[in-house]
Amino acid sequence: GGAEPGGAEARHEWLKEKERTSDCARMTYRFFLLLLLSIFASSSSELVWSNTSQTNPLAGGSNYIVVAFKFNDTISGENTTNEIRFVLSGFNNAVASSKIQLVPVSSELGTFPFSDYLSYGFGYFQNSSLSFSLPGNASVLADVVYAFSFEIKNPYLNRNASDIFLSIRDKPGYSSMLLQSFYSELFGVPGGSAPMRVIIPLFVTANASQTNVLAGGLNHLVLTVRSNVLIRPYSNVTLYGLYGFLQEDGQSFVVSSDRSVFYNFSLWNASSASLTLFCRESIQSDSSFTFSVRGLNSESQQRSQDVKISAALAAGRYPVVIPRTKMLKSGLPLYGIPLGSDPLRIVVPLFLNVSALNRIHMAENYFALTLNISVNVDVLSGSTFSLSGLKNVSNVSNVRTEPEEGGWTQTGSSSLTALGIVELVPGQILYANRGYLMRLNVSVVDLWNASLSMQLSASLVDSSGGYIGQISPFSIQTVEYYVAESSAESMFVARGNISSCVVCRDKPENSYWEDACQCQWACKHGFWATYNKSIPNLYSSVNCTSTSEISSDLLVLGTEWAWISCPLGGS
Repeated sequence: GGAEPGGAEARHEWLKEKERTSDCARMTYRFFLLLLLSIFASSSSELVWSNTSQTNPLAGGSNYIVVAFKFNDTISGENTTNEIRFVLSGFNNAVASSKIQLVPVSSELGTFPFSDYLSYGFGYFQNSSLSFSLPGNASVLADVVYAFSFEIKNPYLNRNASDIFLSIRDKPGYSSMLLQSFYSELFGVPGGSAPMRVIIPLFVTANASQTNVLAGGLNHLVLTVRSNVLIRPYSNVTLYGLYGFLQEDGQSFVVSSDRSVFYNFSLWNASSASLTLFCRESIQSDSSFTFSVRGLNSESQQRSQDVKISAALAAGRYPVVIPRTKMLKSGLPLYGIPLGSDPLRIVVPLFLNVSALNRIHMAENYFALTLNISVNVDVLSGSTFSLSGLKNVSNVSNVRTEPEEGGWTQTGSSSLTALGIVELVPGQILYANRGYLMRLNVSVVDLWNASLSMQLSASLVDSSGGYIGQISPFSIQTVEYYVAESSAESMFVARGNISSCVVCRDKPENSYWEDACQCQWACKHGFWATYNKSIPNLYSSVNCTSTSEISSDLLVLGTEWAWISCPLGGS
């Protein structure tokens, strides 16, 4: 407007015109503001779809981060000199070289255009962020999914997934756009596909036991493990500390599992006593997996070994291992041996004692041989005792064992070999460290003052009849027997043997005198002549009575020839 008019009416009209002019100016301003907003809105692009994932959640492993996105509008550089600069952030704790190659990944409609600009196919990693560029004359087209990947190394720690952000420098409205993450199980890890989800692989449980504690016997190491990650094919599992465990054929061990998880070959390192197995199938995470290794126990006695297990996982170019884990032992007894189920606890089976209770016998029809035996391990039914040294014995019959607490078990049939060996098979278990009486009726031929120098050994089996070990021969004190003959030659022999046939007894209920040592042999009528140690004089010989009327407890000895009897009712 011009100058304010002088009259009131003119002044009123002037004010009205001025108000209309101001309204118009305000409307114009609003129009241009809305126009600018409209122009800006129409040029602003949105991230309409995105996805980020990774290929490996294992700590210390090689990991490819995969990034994919789609915009609703084309993004272009302003000119050839100004690059389009992108930044991906959120890769906390990741390890990477400063310059990283970007690998195009096929997508729905195209690939990220790094392949068209080879000099731009690299990114730069710094401060947990990856920056990369496209030339100013390049374009990211609208409604096209672009995808690429790049490699990092996972940190060696447990951590949850990160939020990944994408920003485009010098582009208003393109800063800190959150990319969606793909959550799925990977390597048996829940959410393991999400970027920067990392877990340290471990054996959560590891247990070891064995099936045989006996030296020299076939043994299965039974191993049960549970890991917190999937163990994929082409991974390998190594056992350490297998000292005292030998290859059955001198070349390999036999490995067994439910699903034939391992290949039928293994790698043995004798110096470290370690065995490496190679996976042909996966071992699932968070589930118990049991396998066994068959071999031979060494011949030497030893304490249980500390068996350890580790795994090298097939998971990219960086080695990923499950560290060595000490396996827990079962602590259970086996074959009467405390802690016998602990891995590679080895005990040499042996007879603690084998002795003949009665060592002087008459060689007429047969005599009852009684052996007192005890073993340091349980002897299961079906095991075989071998009694050797039965020379000139025609038959062995009525074999039985008598446990200390009473009762007896009849063995199976036994036959005497030409070499004087009889094999005896107990019908029940003979427990470790307990005494048993083995009674045998032995028929001998009519020999002159012969003796038996016997040995007892045993071949041990398990409950299924499989061989598990051998008890070495135990030499039994010589058992002597005599021909029932009263000739002068017989008496001369008896005279010469009186000082070497002393047998001590201390059980009156067994029809022997208490605290008496007796020398006894057969006379022509089959009675036992007995010499009592309580008599001060040692006679050169002892004669038998010619009658069967022996009833007194003790008859006084003469100066040269005399006799003494057994107690009334004695044998």
